[in-house]
Parts: sequence; structure tokens; C-alpha cells
Amino acid sequence: MISVTFTSLDLLLHTEALLSVMNFLSAALSSSSLPSPERETRGRGEESRAVSARSTATGSPSDSDVIDLKVMMTLGAFNVLVCDQSCNMADIKIQGINGSLLMQGPQTHISARLRDFIVINVDPKSVHKKAISIVGDEVFSFSMSLTPNATEGAGYADTSKTDGRVKLNVGCIQVVYLHKFIMSLLNFTNNFQTAKEALSAATAQAAEKAASSVRDLAQKSFRLSMDIKLKAPLIIIPQSSVSHNALEVDLGLITVGNSFSLLPVEGRPLPAVIDHMDVQLTQLKLSRICMEAAGGARTELLEPLNLLLSVRRNLAAAWCQKMAAVEVDGDLKPMKVALSQDDLKVLLKILMENVGEASGLQENVEPAAQTLQTPSPAHTDVAQRPSGSGHQEAELLETIKFNFNIESLGLVLYSNDPKQPSGLGRRQESLRLGELALHLMKASGKMLSDGSVEVSTVLTACTLDDLRTGMQRVTSRMVGKRDEESGEAMIDVTYRQSSDQREVVAVLQRLYLCASVEFLMAVADFFIQALPQSQPAAAAGQVDRLPLRQSSEPRSSSASTAPMARMRLRAVVVDPEVVFVANLMRADAPALAASFQCDFSLQAGAGGQSMRANLRELRVLACPFLRSAEDKAVTTVLRPCSVVLETKTHPDQPLTGSVTVEEVIVKSH
Repeated sequence: MISVTFTSLDLLLHTEALLSVMNFLSAALSSSSLPSPERETRGRGEESRAVSARSTATGSPSDSDVIDLKVMMTLGAFNVLVCDQSCNMADIKIQGINGSLLMQGPQTHISARLRDFIVINVDPKSVHKKAISIVGDEVFSFSMSLTPNATEGAGYADTSKTDGRVKLNVGCIQVVYLHKFIMSLLNFTNNFQTAKEALSAATAQAAEKAASSVRDLAQKSFRLSMDIKLKAPLIIIPQSSVSHNALEVDLGLITVGNSFSLLPVEGRPLPAVIDHMDVQLTQLKLSRICMEAAGGARTELLEPLNLLLSVRRNLAAAWCQKMAAVEVDGDLKPMKVALSQDDLKVLLKILMENVGEASGLQENVEPAAQTLQTPSPAHTDVAQRPSGSGHQEAELLETIKFNFNIESLGLVLYSNDPKQPSGLGRRQESLRLGELALHLMKASGKMLSDGSVEVSTVLTACTLDDLRTGMQRVTSRMVGKRDEESGEAMIDVTYRQSSDQREVVAVLQRLYLCASVEFLMAVADFFIQALPQSQPAAAAGQVDRLPLRQSSEPRSSSASTAPMARMRLRAVVVDPEVVFVANLMRADAPALAASFQCDFSLQAGAGGQSMRANLRELRVLACPFLRSAEDKAVTTVLRPCSVVLETKTHPDQPLTGSVTVEEVIVKSH
């Protein structure tokens, strides 16, 4: 038995010191990875002796009662300070770590518990000091049991037996996301990019052996039973490092469990093992909060949401192509988001201020990183040598297949409440502006082994309603489907991606749009008023300089010379109706109704770009706002006509195009 106890362990992670250590390890591993006939002969002898020892050990039933190794570890406190030459970045404090390892015959048992964990942002200007903290008594408890021979022989057909069991319980973790703090840590790790490449090259032979072991393990269909419960992780995104306005994402309770089944495969002596995993996300919430207010003032933006995921993994995907390697089915219950002008202001300020604060960071790679010793090409022959199977063209297989069903997605817009200056509190129904809803949406797709992707999304109906109070109107429906009782899809979008082509096909059928100038102006004013009115010149300059790529790796020269993938876009609009009306209070108010058919296509590639838009059967009628089939007060303003627009562009050549318009007859009184 081995017992290890630390009362306190302090660790300082300094950029230059770590680079020096990794430089030393890189040189040491490079020299130790040199091939040697004597070392290979000795390795094969040791491997054969280990195999014979394992076979002897598995044959003795009494070995399961003998404890081969027992290790107990206790760590009272573990402190890590991350810094560089210019400043301190983060202070990590871990308390109460208990771990144990028990090896008893072929069985291995591992357990660990963590009582407290906190990451402190040491930036003196920030009012949010706790970047990661724990809400509750215990961070997590983990246990794992491995029984490698449990599913061999007769146990293969018993789906109740597993090679390993994992149980994980995670308490409530609170994360305060400040983009500047996260980017500073990422820049800290980017300093070691060269060192990571050197270590990867130096350990190429070990990686090759590990990959071989993984392939052997995949043939055995390793079964791992999981019981995972994650309790209410909280993600808080402040408006900035000095603001108490924030967005809170409560992930509720995440539960993961799995079971196993057998799938017979023709021509194979053993059936394939299928891992069925159920993931449940319950009571997900999204709120806007003020972290300074007493009592935690908040406004709920997203009603509690439940998501169910069913994941099936083919553990024998290497030789069983009867099903995809991973199949995912999702079911999202009705989701409704409530958004006011103040809510939208905070969201936009998070994008501008929280994200914009990171623009002041500079990616300073320490000079020591340039002195890292990389192994010579002779040391990395194993990593560069292609395997024999790489020359053979593999058959395209489905690696991922998914299908999601969404009952409805709703967005309700609210005007600001003058009685609540902070904008936090209960919503008033009388302040509703409008509601956008997507009904019965289905998304399905697959990914193949060559990286190609195909995704299809079908939306049964889309509606937009005017919910303003204090005004009379004959209808509140602004957007909808002309035949609401029809089961046909209103929107159908298909996306296909391959190594050399991207294709999008969208079909919109029987759209009804009421273009009410008054309502459109009200919606436009909602978004205009939510935009930030002004910002300091310094902040504006920082936003303009917002880095889009946080990496110290040099850009590869091959990226600029890579061939441009072809892109094809096609949009088809079938039988829409657009009604222009100024008065919503009368059903017989004069209106203009336009209908048409549209076919739009766009193709782009290295050889140029071509576009074609065909507008057919364009017709405009003067009629009552709400008319029936028997209504005769209809006048044809524009008789059906067609318009065709074509444009073409080629490299180093001007744009060329043509417009073809059929006979246009406009009738006026």
C-alpha cells in the first residue's frame, strides 16, 4: 500500500521557465527515440514475457483475491499562479483532493473527489474576480472500474456485462466569461506552440505504438457503462469587466446514461455491439441579471427548456457498416424567447465591450520559444512514413448521422417598461410588440468518412403576429402560410458539402406577407433604439482592431494557393402573395396584392461567377385588404409578365449582364 499526503503544494507557471523545461524535455526525448537494434530486440523479449505473464495471470482464478497495488492520495491545498514577464494572469486554488487506485488481479478501481475549486482573475481593474467557482459543498466525485476480460468468451453476448463502469457527479459550477481573461490564457498557451510541435515529433514512435493498441482495442468493442450527472452549471457573461449587467445561462441538470445491445451482421461470427446513450438536459434557462443588485434582480429571456438526445454508437464501426459510427436523434420541446429593447442593448454591448476588451492584448511570443530544439528529420521517419493502407482508396462510410425534431421556436418582442428603469422584472403583456414563431422544424443530415456533409432542414410553418395593444385591426397575422391547413413544408433547405463543392438549395412555398408600413416602422424602431447611441473613440478603435485569429502559428503559404471550392446556390419561391396596405382597421381597406414565381441561381468558382434570376408570372392586383373568393372588387394593375436577369464575371474581366423583360401592361384609373 502506498499513501501520499500533501498538506499544501504551490506551483508557479512562468512562461520562460516552462519554455526552458519543455526545451530540455524535447532534447531528452529526441535522443531517447533513436532506433536501436539492441533496444528493439530487448523490447520484443520483454513484450513476449509480458504476454506470457498475462496469460498465466488470467488463468488463475485465485488472483482476483490478491491486491497487487493500492495507492491512496490526499492533497489538502493546491495553488497555481499563471504569469509571464509583464503581469499575473490567473490564480488557481484547489482544495480537498482525495484519490485512490486499487489493482486487484485483472480489475482496476479508481476514485477521486474534489471539494473546492476556484480560478481567480487577478486583473485589478476587473470587478469580477471569480472566473470559475463552486456553488455548493462538493465539486465532483468520480469512480471508475475496469474489468478487461468481462466481455470475452461467453460474456460477449451478455449485454449486462461491461469492460468498465464510470460514475461521475458534478456539482454546480459557476463560470464568469470575460473574453479578455480567456484570451490572455490562450495567448499564454500559444507561447508553447513550437514546444508542442517538438514534443509531438519526438514522441512519434510512442504514438504509433499507442495507435496500434487502440486499433486492437477497437476490434474488441470495449464497453464502458456511464452514469453521469451534471448539476446546474451556471455561465455568466458580463457586459464588460467593469459592468454588473450580465447574461446568465443556467444549464439546469444534465443526465447521461447508457446501455448496450447486439446487432447481428451477416457473414460475421460475432454480432456488433451498439452503445445506446441517453442525454437529457432539463430546465435550461437564459436570464438577464444585475450582479450588483440585492436579491439578484433578473429578467427571464428563455422559458425553461428541455432537450432529449439519443445517441447510438457503433462500437464495431471498423468492420460493421450496417449502421453509421454515430447516430444522434434529438427532440427539442417548445422554446420561447422574450426580448425587450433593454435586453437587446445588453446583448449588443456584450459583443462590443466584453469581446472588444481583448483587442488590447498582443500575442507576444517569448524569445525562448525560438530556441527550442526540434528533432532532425531522421528521428521522425515513423510519423512521416505512410501506412500501406493509406494508398488504397477506402470505401465511403457514414461516420455521423443525425435527426432533430423541434416542436416550435418563438421570439416575442417587448417595448421597454417606463415603470422599470433597469428593465429587470416581470414582463407586461400590454408591452408586447410582435411574435415570430417557427412551427414543426426537422433537421437531418449525415457526414461521410471523406468529410462530405449533407444537411436538410424542413420548416412546416413560419408566422409573425402583431401583438400591440390599444389599436384596432381586422387581423394580426403579418407573415404566414397562405394555406395554413396544408401539411406541405413552407421552407425546405438542403446543404451539401464535398471537398471541391458547396451547394445550397432553398425552396419557399406559398408565403403570405402583409407589408403594413405602420408595423414595419414599429419593428424597425425597436432595433434602432436598441443600438448603442455612441461610444468613446478609444473603445471604437479597439473594436475596429478586434483580432479575429488568436494564434501565434505562421500562416501557411499553401492556403493562398489552395483551389477555391465551387459554390452553387439556388433559391426557388413558389406562389407567394405580398399585400401592401396602409390601414389595418378595415377589411375592405384598399390594398395592392402582388404574386409571382421566382427561380434564382448562383454559381461561383475559380473560373468566375454567374448569376441568373427568373421572375415569372409577376402580377399586381388592386383589391380589398381581406378578400374572399366571391369578391368581385378586384382590378388587375399589372398583367402577368416575366423578367430575366443574367450576369457573369470572369477573372480580370469586367462584369457582363443582360436583362430581358416581356411586355408590361399597367392599368390605371
